[in-house]
Amino acid sequence: MEKDSNHEILQQRIQELEAEVQSLAMAQEVAQVGSWDWHLLDNTLAWSDETFRQFGLEPQELKPSYEIFCQFVHPDELDAFNHRVRQALDENRPFFIAVRMLRKDGSQWFLQAQGTVYRDASGQPVRFVGTQRDITDIRQVEEELRLQSEVIDKLSEGVCLVREEDGVIFYTNPQFDAMFGYVTGEIIGQHVSVVNAPTDKSPEEKAKEIMAAISGAGRRWQGEVNNVRKDGTFFWSLASISRLQHWQHGSVLISVLTDITVRKQAEEELRLQGEIMANMAEGVYLIRAADEIIVFANEMFEKMFGYAAGEMIGHHVSIVNVPVEKNQEETAKEIMADLQTKGSWQGEVCNIKKDGTFFWCQASVSTFDHPLHGEVMVSIHTDITERKRAEAALFESEKRSRLILSRSMDGFFFNDQKGRILDANEAFCNLVGYSREQLQEMTVPDLEAIETVEDVDRHMQSLIRTGNERFETQHWHRDGHLVDVELSVTYDRSLGDLFFSFVRDISARKRTEISLRENEEKYRLIFESSMDAIYQLDLKGNTTFMNGAGAKMFGYSPEEIVGQHLSFLVSESNVGKATMALHEAISGKNAQGEILIRHRNGNEFTVNYSLAPLKKEDQIVGVTGISRDITDRLKEEEKQLRESLAEKESLLKEIHHRVKNNMQIISSLLSLQSMQSSNSEVQVAIRDSQNRVKTMGLIHEKLYQTENLAKIEFSDYVGSLTEYLATTYAPSSRKVQIIIAAKDIFLSADTAIPCGLIITELVTNSFKYAFLERQQGRIDITMTRNDENRIILSISDNGCGLPDGFNIDEADSLGMSLVQNLARQLDATMTFQNDSGAVCRFEFAA
Repeated sequence: MEKDSNHEILQQRIQELEAEVQSLAMAQEVAQVGSWDWHLLDNTLAWSDETFRQFGLEPQELKPSYEIFCQFVHPDELDAFNHRVRQALDENRPFFIAVRMLRKDGSQWFLQAQGTVYRDASGQPVRFVGTQRDITDIRQVEEELRLQSEVIDKLSEGVCLVREEDGVIFYTNPQFDAMFGYVTGEIIGQHVSVVNAPTDKSPEEKAKEIMAAISGAGRRWQGEVNNVRKDGTFFWSLASISRLQHWQHGSVLISVLTDITVRKQAEEELRLQGEIMANMAEGVYLIRAADEIIVFANEMFEKMFGYAAGEMIGHHVSIVNVPVEKNQEETAKEIMADLQTKGSWQGEVCNIKKDGTFFWCQASVSTFDHPLHGEVMVSIHTDITERKRAEAALFESEKRSRLILSRSMDGFFFNDQKGRILDANEAFCNLVGYSREQLQEMTVPDLEAIETVEDVDRHMQSLIRTGNERFETQHWHRDGHLVDVELSVTYDRSLGDLFFSFVRDISARKRTEISLRENEEKYRLIFESSMDAIYQLDLKGNTTFMNGAGAKMFGYSPEEIVGQHLSFLVSESNVGKATMALHEAISGKNAQGEILIRHRNGNEFTVNYSLAPLKKEDQIVGVTGISRDITDRLKEEEKQLRESLAEKESLLKEIHHRVKNNMQIISSLLSLQSMQSSNSEVQVAIRDSQNRVKTMGLIHEKLYQTENLAKIEFSDYVGSLTEYLATTYAPSSRKVQIIIAAKDIFLSADTAIPCGLIITELVTNSFKYAFLERQQGRIDITMTRNDENRIILSISDNGCGLPDGFNIDEADSLGMSLVQNLARQLDATMTFQNDSGAVCRFEFAA
């Protein structure tokens, strides 16, 4: 009973397994996934039914093996397939491969396989199980996409894809990148606005126009757009924009651009050519060669002939032509003959306006092939009616000119480039003694007395380059004497490459010039023999003449001085003085005086000068001058002055010495008087008086000891004065430092004496009262000049300072009264204040 039960369970399990196998087979069929199981130990291989079908076989049609499998692998890929299998078995690498296969019928398909190798405990492979699927459809799609991508990449048009959601570019082909000047991939991720140039429409308006077009029936927008490259330059393109759904980016816009810059430039050039033709000053019209019908006329041509716009189109060309000495047919034949042989015809034609009036034109005719009208003749007309009138007027003018030349007092002739005289007026015939007919058989060298034949030829070649020239020469008269002449020659290419010469007899003028030169030579000899500098200046002060003596005086040659301004010779410090003297002479007055001159070697010396106006026909045309070097005279005067000054200085020093000695005597007398008095107040007063006498005596001592009797170096003087005062008043136990700052200050005796007495009084007060409670102190004496050249004298100490409420005007001491009087003597402003001690300041004129 139990055995039956087990059998039933087994049968049930087998049925379940068969059902699972059937289900797996169905699943593989639906998924188009085959499987295989390779037992490596006994080399048996099992395929699923789907695997058989993938090879084009019926299930169980053959017994599968690895070798059978390899037979279905494409021969070109068998080595690669075996290599991957060995890697999976020997190197334990994952097995995954896509390989080209062959079916039973020989057709190709693509297989994608993956598998797993199972190994025993020792690591040896025992089983290889895997799946495979037919990916032929996928490969075909991929190949189609690859081909589409390659086609897009090789398109001559630029292609870009823009995400509609945010306007960001996510794809461009190489032509698009090159068109806009970007490297591959550089523009990806940027907003599409980077390639759009501003237009007459706002970006929003343009976007609405495009979206309306691609949302309509056509599903596409096409038009011309202005773009901007990476470098900022603009270009035009023809754009085609449509919408599509992208698997990754959703709704996208695809733009295909064709660069039409060259076309736009050509269109613009055509437009400009049309604009130029429409606005040309010349009239232009086209005639169809087949029937001579006018097919185009610009505005100027219509206006020239008096027609309205377009009115001439379709008419025969004969409506503008007027019969002249040749009939219209003869003229037409002449034009056509030139067109065939030369390609163009030019000439003057008489035309007729719409109102019947005649006028002359300069016409130029040529032919070309027109895209609509075939062979056409283009004729350009310029109205020359005014020129014709001018030519007639010129002819009359030439007649009058010939009449004038024939009656002229000056000679006139003209010749060709070979020098042949072609014609001459009566005045020239009389000048050289030949008739007009005789001259027409002669050449210019036949008359020329100075220039050779070669010289005349070179002269004419020079005139061809310059156009005109005026010069003097001599012509032979028929009787053999020479005639001085002045020629004004003009070369004119437009009148037949001829030379036109106006000739004037200057024999009388030459004789006058010779006489003037003789007189000038006489005066020159007089000027050159003078020991003084004789010269002439123009109205601007430039030297026009300098004699040899003057040039030698200044160290130059006459040629170096002529042309130079008077400031070239005058000392820089005396240029203004020289200019004033020049203006005085130019105004008509004589100017005299002394002035400092600069020699060529840089030395300066004094001259006595006299300037007078130079007149010509009662007009002042310059200045003539004479200068004499007075250096020796001045040296003698300077020597005498120095000797006299030395005597006076010696006498003055003796006076200062005696005054100083007298001051010393007074000081000694005061000292004796002090010794005879026992009253301390009297002794103090006498000692103060001694100091004042010493102060004045020290001034005179400094004066007779210095080389400069007019000025005293104040710093040295104050140093000596304060040293004496310190010895007199400061006990040896008290150290008072005196600082003096009066560098480069020099004073006259009249100023130094009051300043010294002021310093004496104020320093004496500092010694007496400022440092009573102290063993050390400092007194500062400074004297400086401010920007207004005024003297600032300051005496200060770091003692106890001035009494509270001090006012010098209320002070009753002799010393303060003396300081006030001395300040008034200097006309000085004074201030007294406390600033870490007493500060007294005086300001007065230097």
